[in-house]
Amino acid sequence: LVLHAGDFFFFFLLSQRYNGEQMIDVMNMMDGNEQAFDPYMFITFGNHEFEKDKMKHVGMLQSRIDESQFDWVGSNIHFKTGDNGQPVIQSKNLVDDALVEVNGVKVGIVSATTQTKTAEYIESFAPTNEVIGRLTRELRGKGARLVIAITHQRVSEDEEMLSTLGKDAPDLVAGGHEHERHLKQVDGHALVKADSDVKS
Repeated sequence: LVLHAGDFFFFFLLSQRYNGEQMIDVMNMMDGNEQAFDPYMFITFGNHEFEKDKMKHVGMLQSRIDESQFDWVGSNIHFKTGDNGQPVIQSKNLVDDALVEVNGVKVGIVSATTQTKTAEYIESFAPTNEVIGRLTRELRGKGARLVIAITHQRVSEDEEMLSTLGKDAPDLVAGGHEHERHLKQVDGHALVKADSDVKS
């Protein structure tokens, strides 16, 4: 599995020119075939994915998601509904959760994104614990032996989520946001956070 915890569209100078398209190109090539969909790569939204936050930017974000040869997981994000009654952001590459088999083991994937940055095209962020707990139960009911939450929130929020959810907590949190490396255990659940710029 390749997991990315967000903040890679508008965190770079080049994104001011290419609107994150160059990052999608790089991610698409990571499996050795930029044209083939990678069923083992999952990404969630970071707050910097919403730097371009006006309704006029919907098409840009939609294009980046559609160009992705991997899944975006947006478990707690509700996008606004357009005049056609459909979400203004929707794609076959945008999912609430996922279930993938890795070496014979069914793995469930969920996500949580911080509310520190919102956008005109976002209706709301659902309560993290409620969403993660429900989806974790559902994925285990579908046979997941391992559930991973890709999160973009503070480490204190990750720790609180794991300790509060108990048996409904994901087995592993793979997180981002603070740009500092963390490796912790919370009530028997693993919490791993990456630093910035692939330092470790």
